[in-house]
Amino acid sequence: MPWLKYPAWLAAGAYLALYAGLSTWLMGTLSRRTGVGLAGTFPFAYLLVESCAPPASSASHGSSPATASTRYAPVIQLASLGSVSLVTLWLLGVNALIWRALASRAKARRGRRGARR
Repeated sequence: MPWLKYPAWLAAGAYLALYAGLSTWLMGTLSRRTGVGLAGTFPFAYLLVESCAPPASSASHGSSPATASTRYAPVIQLASLGSVSLVTLWLLGVNALIWRALASRAKARRGRRGARR
């Protein structure tokens, strides 16, 4: 029954999308309850959802952001201190800080443009 592959692809896509949705929801909830910005809660929310994923799913350590940095020895050395989870937390934290810096820079640029008018 080759036609079953199409519903299976849709079901797999919906299943994996739950992880992104759940981590986004958790990030927003943590941010509202703690008063910490989204950039501060994102790494922890993502890591919590990733650690709750069953090992056989693509949302577990097999597709973790840490696996993308296997060629960078200094980053992977963090795994000796706290497993793959520490590498993922560090990578997501650095990316959140970069995002926050770029967002504040764009906001300042928009503010200067509005002041000229």
